[in-house]
Amino acid sequence: MKLRVALCFFVPLFGCATLPQSKISPNDLVLGQVAPVATAKLTRRDIIADLQLLKYALENAYAGADNLPKESFAVLLTDMDALAEKDLGPSEFCQAIDEALLKVPDNHLSARLDGQLCSPGRKAIFEEKSNVGRNHSSRSDRPWDISFKKSKRGRVPVLSILALWDSEHPAWSGFLDETKKALAKAPALIVDLRGNGGGDDTRAMQLAKLLYGQEFMHPRSIRQLQSPEARAVRLNSILLQMERARLNGKPEEPYLREEAARRRADLEESIKGNQERYKLYQKEEGPPFDPKKGFAKPIMVLIDRECGSSCESLLEALENHPFVKTVGANTGGFVHFGETGKLRLPHLGVLIQMGTKFFSYPDGRFVEKTGYSPKVRVADGKNALDEALALIDE
Repeated sequence: MKLRVALCFFVPLFGCATLPQSKISPNDLVLGQVAPVATAKLTRRDIIADLQLLKYALENAYAGADNLPKESFAVLLTDMDALAEKDLGPSEFCQAIDEALLKVPDNHLSARLDGQLCSPGRKAIFEEKSNVGRNHSSRSDRPWDISFKKSKRGRVPVLSILALWDSEHPAWSGFLDETKKALAKAPALIVDLRGNGGGDDTRAMQLAKLLYGQEFMHPRSIRQLQSPEARAVRLNSILLQMERARLNGKPEEPYLREEAARRRADLEESIKGNQERYKLYQKEEGPPFDPKKGFAKPIMVLIDRECGSSCESLLEALENHPFVKTVGANTGGFVHFGETGKLRLPHLGVLIQMGTKFFSYPDGRFVEKTGYSPKVRVADGKNALDEALALIDE
């Protein structure tokens, strides 16, 4: 097997030989149904098996297979083939894999080992922060909070959303009711999204609908990959949350068990039948903003470099709200790929994250890795919250 891969370097006339193929099924991608991580020295067979599994997942479970520029995806697969010749340990392999993934214009596509980022380039992306102040809330027991700041117009509610946990998590209890209550007599609203790395955008869309007072137009179209392989890696995202809870000695949340069962059944059903490769749909559709229905007062949304993925999705949802103004610094640029699934390579132990949805826009924007610019840019060292309050007082 090693000789077969090595032939790549001696037969340029016929092109580079790719990794030998073995039969892989969607269920081979599912966490818990592949071999456990080995503790012994990796063999060439182990490495090739893991790289085969990774290529299979990229070709069948990753939305970038059809939506990236063809040359970009082709280079990625070629890089995976080249890794078969390397004699490295798990951490070095993780770095090499991640360096190949970094070439792709997709911030979500990444590799980790033991929960840690693997390459200096990836660490630079995640460690890049904006100096426009930290989120006004520092709660750890739930991802949202409401406090109030004084302004010339009166008490302004500051709705802090530090993260977008799974929408069924009990920590969201009271979120919409408390927000409605805070808005009842508010002269303005500040939504603090600084430090919000995303997650499940369900609650974000509910907030947008509340501020519009009705359904709204979301400026994007979605292509969701429907393959059994995509369903398998989406199932892994839930299984990994359950695994982390067990490892930390915490009970599994009932909603996670229910969601895992639903996704597993969905996977098995998809294996049986023929389905379209993609489901095409628009996130939301609705009429123009109606000031008689929506919150028709200043809405200041605080953003920074750590606002990414579903955090950026909330910004998109609020684009057509005429009273919204973003304040702070550019967001992270985790925009065009989403609903990430997970794949853990059974021998290397490397965890690969990949998007199973692709988002496109009628205006042709492509802001991956660049992010969204604020309408009001805050100078380095200034606090975006103070700037927002000053804007409300104008």
